[in-house]
Amino acid sequence: MASDPDAPDLAGFVETLMGRKRARDADAFWQDVRDAVEASMRRKGPMAIDGLFRALPDRLKARGAEVGLPLTPAWLRYHLLRLSEAVEGVAEIEGRFSLAPVAPAVDEAAGIQESAEADLLGKRPFWRMFVLSVHQILVEHGPLPVEDILARMPSQLVLETRRFQKIMPGRLRYKLRVRIDEHRPFEELADGRFAALTGEVPWDGEVPLLQMARTG
Repeated sequence: MASDPDAPDLAGFVETLMGRKRARDADAFWQDVRDAVEASMRRKGPMAIDGLFRALPDRLKARGAEVGLPLTPAWLRYHLLRLSEAVEGVAEIEGRFSLAPVAPAVDEAAGIQESAEADLLGKRPFWRMFVLSVHQILVEHGPLPVEDILARMPSQLVLETRRFQKIMPGRLRYKLRVRIDEHRPFEELADGRFAALTGEVPWDGEVPLLQMARTG
């Protein structure tokens, strides 16, 4: 039978979805590896790569094989060196890795104090407020890459993330993908930008997309 030229490319669609899922799984895996490594360094201080690798939970190493990212000391060292070069919370000194000191630029920190409102917030309410602010920015400006989203965020709110997890482009990308998986009103476009989905009423930062009356 002749194929219908107007029929949707289901195979390509499935391949695209699987590719995005693999990318999300990889990001989630490396985020968990980073959290485990940082926890070890907080307990024991600077560590060589062999010690860091041994400290990783066996379940995390097994998960790496499941998502196609076999975890070895060499791959762990490569990943941590990339974080170190990007100044994303990890430092490498004479072959040992440690947590990099968090010190915002002087011009950003000058005169900025953490708000009393933020002091009263726990981790979950804070991130709910943060992601709601991201959604509002995307509604106002349209689809944006994570770097541009952060550039438009209130500087004080970005600084306050240090009390929980210092926000960086990679971490924001991970958090938005998690929200998408949880059916929050975001979507990731094919070019890597993120967009906000809207309903008849403004999003409250918590309600899943399925409970919103979508208009676009």
